[in-house]
Amino acid sequence: MDQLKPPNELSFKGNTGENWRTWIQKFELYLVASGTSAKSGKIKCATFLHIAGDEAIKGFNTMDFEELKGKFKRYCEPRKNLTYLRHMFFTRAQGPTELIDAYVTELKNKAKDCDFAQLTESLIRDRIVCGVNNDQIRARLLREPDLDLNKAVDICRASEVTKSQIKALHKETEVTVNKISKFKLTKKSPEYSSALKTWSKKEEECTRCGYTHEPRKCPAYGQTCEVCHRKNHFGKMCKTQKQKDKRFTKRKVHEIEQEDHTELFVGALKEKQTRKKAETQVNKETDATVLEKEKWTETPRVNKRALSFKLDTGAECNVISYKDFQAVAGKSVTMCKSNSVLVLYSGHKMEPKGKVKLLCQFKEKEAEIEFQIIEKDSSAILERVHTWIASHQD
Repeated sequence: MDQLKPPNELSFKGNTGENWRTWIQKFELYLVASGTSAKSGKIKCATFLHIAGDEAIKGFNTMDFEELKGKFKRYCEPRKNLTYLRHMFFTRAQGPTELIDAYVTELKNKAKDCDFAQLTESLIRDRIVCGVNNDQIRARLLREPDLDLNKAVDICRASEVTKSQIKALHKETEVTVNKISKFKLTKKSPEYSSALKTWSKKEEECTRCGYTHEPRKCPAYGQTCEVCHRKNHFGKMCKTQKQKDKRFTKRKVHEIEQEDHTELFVGALKEKQTRKKAETQVNKETDATVLEKEKWTETPRVNKRALSFKLDTGAECNVISYKDFQAVAGKSVTMCKSNSVLVLYSGHKMEPKGKVKLLCQFKEKEAEIEFQIIEKDSSAILERVHTWIASHQD
């Protein structure tokens, strides 16, 4: 015991009462551990003063041991304010990150100075119920019919353990997701292939059966597909059927998109040319070309007025300029909105000004046909003559 380290000198700075209580407890333990407690009071007093330090020696070097302890206690512990100490006890709440054991220890230490006597445990229990930092735990404590201090502490401990376990489970899930995300961003890392393969085996559905299973244990192995009649996959996972569904879906979407407007091809309708370019084009045409073009024009009567049309065998609609429409229709006929878009031979698109149905006569045949009206001053264009006569005759 010669090597046993004694406590530090007694400090008279700061909270002298707390300093004294801590120091005297250490000193008494030292007396027992070193065997000095069995010796005479003079030796105890000398040991006390030696360890307590210079300040203690100056004032109390002539006292015996018991008197020395009492005087030091009265000196270091001034008269306490019981109201203030109890206020500090009843307002002590559990900190946001403070564990229940640390909180209960602190309440017990404060209760020692409050002189609660036989009410100490019940008041500590009440303070736990009121000061715990979790409303769910407080509600659980209030529901308990015969709640004592030990049971209150056990309930709080169980709640803390459960909370930490749930947090650990969530953390493991987050770590797994973060690892997978990291591998996706850093594919060159050596762990990427093995980790992604392991994750895929556990999480991804099989492309042959549609279920999750261990490697080489696919239930579709050896089975015949009822769609394509090939082996080793189920019909619901058949790629042939998926391709058909994909094309069908794409076609349906395209049809829905086309409901807003219909594209009509008109090859004879050309973009507007400059005057110089048009004159050059005319000069290049031979007489034979002019005669050939005359074969592809007709002059039916529209609303009883003769109007020259170009015949376009590939056209998908009939076209008339707004100027010609005003000439043949007059004020009695009004045009309506058109949802079509005209596609020229060059691939350019033109939006009609509107559409209208006009009465047309050709070689003693009469029919009401629809025209797309364009703003551009251009020759009227007619679908192939026998086509519209056959489809519109009475």
